[in-house]
Amino acid sequence: MAVGITTWIKDDLLKGIPFTRRGCRGMGKPADGLLNGRKIDLAFKGFCTTGKAPPGTKAWVVRRISAIQKSLAKAGVQLHAANVFVKIGQLKTHLDGVGTHRASGEVVVLELKSTQSTLASHRAAYDIPCSIQPTIRLAGCGEVANTERMHHALQLAFGVHGLESAKRGFVIISASDGAALYPLNRGISLKAFVSPITLSIRAPKAAKKKRPQPKSTAAVKWPGCSVALPGWRDVRRIRKSVYLVQKGSTTALATAVRTRGETAAAVKVLRALQSACDSTPTKLLVARPAQRKWICHSTK
Repeated sequence: MAVGITTWIKDDLLKGIPFTRRGCRGMGKPADGLLNGRKIDLAFKGFCTTGKAPPGTKAWVVRRISAIQKSLAKAGVQLHAANVFVKIGQLKTHLDGVGTHRASGEVVVLELKSTQSTLASHRAAYDIPCSIQPTIRLAGCGEVANTERMHHALQLAFGVHGLESAKRGFVIISASDGAALYPLNRGISLKAFVSPITLSIRAPKAAKKKRPQPKSTAAVKWPGCSVALPGWRDVRRIRKSVYLVQKGSTTALATAVRTRGETAAAVKVLRALQSACDSTPTKLLVARPAQRKWICHSTK
């Protein structure tokens, strides 16, 4: 079963660790950005096929499309298709737009991204790495910066590699006061999307039987790091009452039990889950409630 390229980036390449930047201002609210982004995306797809925004498009969206049109005209790109499906191995996506470079006749892939910020705020934040995970390992490139620019570049490179006729590509950033184009990063090779690491994406292997996971003995619902593990932060839920937590560069699996006597059994559960994680946590933490505080048992 194929997985979307954005899902692969978030779950496999970033190991499920949220992308967080500190000190970035003027980026807007995520919920509003998602809603507005869908409206811009819909209008852009219509623009790709007809040369203009669809009837009934709101004025502010039309202004966005107009800014995109001007940027593409300067780059010499003529649009002719949208929502084109491509697939490489177990990864897939639908290309936002496909066009032709007027001077060379080469096929161009377009990856549209929208932001509530101004172009100035976007540029100030574009190359700021994630404060939790500043670098990631990319097949064919080694360690690369974990930035918004890199995420967009990966999506565009995948689209160009996936569309056999394509030779060029641009990431389009639609901002509140204009649009910016970023050309294809040719340093991202096809190897990034077809390596064995990429192909480990949650596909069942016929040769191996799925190993049953032990049932958790945790009798207490995980209360969160703010309560049980001050100084740590919850990263993501692994299964019921088991969470991946982080403190600085240290990651751990954490769970909660009712009494001290349940600690050993809980550690066995965590050890079984530890080997199944994409990146092995360095610690196992079992917390239990005591009078007015929580006590934590730690082991490697």
